[in-house]
Amino acid sequence: MSFLLSHCTSKWKVANDQVGFLLLECLSLLGYFALFHTENQVVLRWGKSPTILHKICDLPFVFFGDTELIPVLVGALVAFLLWV
Repeated sequence: MSFLLSHCTSKWKVANDQVGFLLLECLSLLGYFALFHTENQVVLRWGKSPTILHKICDLPFVFFGDTELIPVLVGALVAFLLWV
């Protein structure tokens, strides 16, 4: 997942191309993986820097301003913060 996030972020152009679609799917998958599961949330913060959580925070700026992309990003980030 770490590789996919790095690759998709570096190749990002628009949300509706293949790379953009893969990045959106990765974020959705990470959100479901972390949702209400503390062990999975901790796993996503393990390892050398940048961790998966760091990579999510370093997504292209458009994720933080586009009304269609914000729900995907916020959904993944909130899943990291919810504790059982």
